Amino acid sequence: MKNFIKHLSLERRDKNEPIGVRIAGKILPIFGYISKEIEDVKQGILVTDIFDKNLQPRNELEKIIRDADADNVGREDFFEKSDLLMREYGITDLMKWYESSIKFMEAHEYYTESAKKLRNKKKQENLDELKRRYQEILAKA
Repeated sequence: MKNFIKHLSLERRDKNEPIGVRIAGKILPIFGYISKEIEDVKQGILVTDIFDKNLQPRNELEKIIRDADADNVGREDFFEKSDLLMREYGITDLMKWYESSIKFMEAHEYYTESAKKLRNKKKQENLDELKRRYQEILAKA
């Protein structure tokens, strides 16, 4: 287990879905998961990559997973969570962070009706505020 944890700590943070799939394929059999269950878990991990247009949710469970993975974009605490992520990734260039966040939010969509109903309005407000903050930085540059 120690080597497993060490291995995880050395992995990249961006494009982490293939890493998670690889790890799941190695670890889940140890816990008695069967092939079908392992494939379902792997697909659930892969479907969280919103930038890969080939990996769209195929069923209700994958829609729920996809929505849950980026739930924060439509919540009141979006900027608080965004700041935490920025620090976790060691990013110091706020302008680049805002650029990538805008790109992410513009590409993002919710799939379940409940997420659309509960989160779309606040997501748009957060995106508008993010763009306003970005423009403010540009004006100062």
